[in-house]
Amino acid sequence: MPDLAAAAAAKARGALSPAPAEWKAMDKFSRHLTAAGVRPWVFEGDVNPAIYSAERTQAKEATREKLSAFVAAGHGRYVSLAEQALDLGPEDWLDMTHLTPSGNDKLTRRLAQELAQP
Repeated sequence: MPDLAAAAAAKARGALSPAPAEWKAMDKFSRHLTAAGVRPWVFEGDVNPAIYSAERTQAKEATREKLSAFVAAGHGRYVSLAEQALDLGPEDWLDMTHLTPSGNDKLTRRLAQELAQP
């Protein structure tokens, strides 16, 4: 019987790249929120580091750069993984993309801190 978790991890290690239409939709949505007096923010997500690859790491960095430029242009706030400082360990991951209760607790507490900001 094949190891399904290993197969899923191998597949998830591939490159990811948001399509231009996705960026356009994000820009449109952000402009709509801003016009309504809402300051949007992006809280960077992550996956289990077990599925990191050179391609995924490169794509994540390119996405970070694009998001940083997006918010620098007045589209709200970007909270990077580095700024979040969640310190998620292997015990905080249920699988490749979902957190355990301990990971959820860390993430929820950090989100609450961010939401409490004026």
